[in-house]
Amino acid sequence: MNANIQQLIDQTRMKFGLDHYHLKRHGFYRYVNMFNETIYKLNMEWFPPYETEPEDDDLNPDGTAVIEVNLNTGQVESAVFVMGKTYICKERGSV
Repeated sequence: MNANIQQLIDQTRMKFGLDHYHLKRHGFYRYVNMFNETIYKLNMEWFPPYETEPEDDDLNPDGTAVIEVNLNTGQVESAVFVMGKTYICKERGSV
């Protein structure tokens, strides 16, 4: 994996306290904004510690963190925990 992408993944793990989560899926996509600029994003799906495989490929298990990072800026653009549940370590801070 590219060192810059690995650094973004590691920073995301630290920022959101995902020490006990595992990165199940990640992918890249691009879109063109209204200013005709191409934006690249990294989408990550972090599964809770107790989940190994989803029961349904179309649905993430409760507690999954879906986080999107803008690769142009390195900034987190969205973070959603499925069903509003989280299993992050509270001492590390909250989202």
